[in-house]
Amino acid sequence: SNSFLPGSTVTFRLNAHLAGDSSKFSAFSEMSVKVNSPPTGGTVSATPLSGDALSTIFTASSAGWLDDLEDLPLSYQFQYKTSAASSLLVLQARSPSNKVSTDLPAGPDSLNNAVTVVCSVYDNLAAWATKSTAVTVRENADLDIEQYVTDQLDSFDSVGDVNMISQLIGNVATTVNKVNCSNANTTFCAALNREACAATPQTCSSCLDGFV
Repeated sequence: SNSFLPGSTVTFRLNAHLAGDSSKFSAFSEMSVKVNSPPTGGTVSATPLSGDALSTIFTASSAGWLDDLEDLPLSYQFQYKTSAASSLLVLQARSPSNKVSTDLPAGPDSLNNAVTVVCSVYDNLAAWATKSTAVTVRENADLDIEQYVTDQLDSFDSVGDVNMISQLIGNVATTVNKVNCSNANTTFCAALNREACAATPQTCSSCLDGFV
């Protein structure tokens, strides 16, 4: 409600007349405005489709988006999340680049280690659309989290890419806060009409839509 349909044309009309008598000196003026539509038709993909936490480099890219010429250029934001209930974490802030390469934390055991990569595409009037894809990120038994942080900070010092700091914070926070959900997998939780385990060990998340 209180919004216009994207792509539609809206006409605003101003009516005027003599104060106190609408039948005298009536006139009007109209102005039509086209409502901006977001980009359409694009896709997002990631390679490889599976790998190990905080070591495999995944490359996510987005292509095929269509928009009016006057709404170009497009910009791209990449984020990820490890469950439906978790917050989106930034991989790349809005940028002209339609591609990002990064490592990722392990996905939840309850979701077969799936991590969702989300790309939001904006036109120059800030209308946006979103597409997502999933990759499998397994636990890395050989991971030394302290060494990982040191290596990433050293890399930032040499490259100076601020996106690396956002990635580092998100990756480490997700890794150290990962909970054991081995006994509360997706099938088990779905039978209880609950979202998969994500934040509390061995506990399903909130009720599915339509259930309380």
